[in-house]
Amino acid sequence: MENTEKPLVKTIGIHKNTKENSAYFSFVSMEEVMTLPEHMPDIKNIISIIIEPEIISKKCIDTMRGQSAEGQYLSGKKLVVHMKLKQKILYLADVVEKTIHTFQNECFQSVYIVIPKSMDGSDPKDLLRFDYLKTQVTIQEIVTKKINERCIFKKVSLLVDLVLIPTYQLSYSMRKEQSDIFICYMDGSHKKQITFSRKSHNIKPKWSSTGWEIAFLSDEENKKGKYMLYVYSLVDGRIRRMTDPKDFDAVGGFCWDYEDQRIIFSASYKEQKKLFCINIHTLDWKQLTFGNREGRNYKPKSSPVGGKIAFLQAISGISNLYMIDTNTGNMTKLTSCGFIKDFDWSKEGKHIAYIWDRSGEYNRIYLIDLDGMERIALKTPKQIITMRNIQFSSDNKHIAFIGSDLITDNIFYYDLRKKRMIRLTNNYNGIKISDFIWKADGASIYYVANDLEYYNIYRISIKDSIKYALTSTMASDISLSYRPKIV
Repeated sequence: MENTEKPLVKTIGIHKNTKENSAYFSFVSMEEVMTLPEHMPDIKNIISIIIEPEIISKKCIDTMRGQSAEGQYLSGKKLVVHMKLKQKILYLADVVEKTIHTFQNECFQSVYIVIPKSMDGSDPKDLLRFDYLKTQVTIQEIVTKKINERCIFKKVSLLVDLVLIPTYQLSYSMRKEQSDIFICYMDGSHKKQITFSRKSHNIKPKWSSTGWEIAFLSDEENKKGKYMLYVYSLVDGRIRRMTDPKDFDAVGGFCWDYEDQRIIFSASYKEQKKLFCINIHTLDWKQLTFGNREGRNYKPKSSPVGGKIAFLQAISGISNLYMIDTNTGNMTKLTSCGFIKDFDWSKEGKHIAYIWDRSGEYNRIYLIDLDGMERIALKTPKQIITMRNIQFSSDNKHIAFIGSDLITDNIFYYDLRKKRMIRLTNNYNGIKISDFIWKADGASIYYVANDLEYYNIYRISIKDSIKYALTSTMASDISLSYRPKIV
């Protein structure tokens, strides 16, 4: 019997959803001819169809890299999602009594989503294993048509998208009358205070490379304003003091060692400023640098691939860049020009960028190739007189720093592929920037500026320079650290 009425079919399960907030997604269309079981009466009209998607399993797999035949970029990783669709159709039977019947079935579908090799510094396989990746399936469209009295054509369009579940990723110390340390999500929400000072200062937070601890300096137990080293655990919330005031007069700069078992720090010890390392579990420590009694060793930074530590040594006020092998203790002098102000390792550990700051001259940036010890000068705009806080991006594509014309600070970055300098911020009228840090994926920078008299945290995109304010405080200064990985 032919269906001539063409009534409206009610579809249940469709959700209005867009991919605006989904960086990783896939569309899939499924077609099927559904046949009535033999014991059920013929179809006159379809009344409604209900479809409920359910994710059965997810798996992250390695794939080839490059461009697919369809023109899609392949990063080398995909997420495979296996789904089950529960379907129920309500129809009017083609019988004298005009009875209403339902029949249901299940169908299965697998889709894949191309994902990056690293998501905010973490391996997608680890994120999936620890339930930080949420997969959502939404039905965009359902089309049904009666083919004949026994068969129905059905087409379902699905959007499968992947969302990284938010967690604590930004840490910062905020100075008012005292200084305390906070953690928050990458958008500034869910702020949590982790230190509670009593007229003391907790400063310079630094995430470990595993993302489970934060090291910081505090004068809580030393009221003379001399700082000791502490570690906060994200797992149990405990704070432990690492260095003992009986051993060290004061701790200065520090960094995490490659495997996070140790912290490298500079400290005043027997009237000398040298480098030390301490095991965060046993609290055993040893001295790393010796030599010239008048030489001050400071600003240690561990190689991202381990085995080496770069630092500054100042003798009679003239600072040069050195590197020490943590296995042999052998020390290499990397510069002889003096006046080295700041430096940073490239993420593959093969290059170091540093700022040369000779009094009476413009600051300059140099890049050292550690294999051949060759160095090149990076071309910088003439309006930049002073520079500080130089940092490689996590993808090694850019080198960023704070540049100043002596009145106003801005953030600049050098594109290593295009070999050109770009001004990222557009500050004016004496605005100062006290700190910045790269986001783990290299797509944005978090920085601290006194746009509204007080210092607050902002996030700015490398792609379009759009700026977002994350805090609204009355702080006199803020220091930043971004979690390098979640798991």
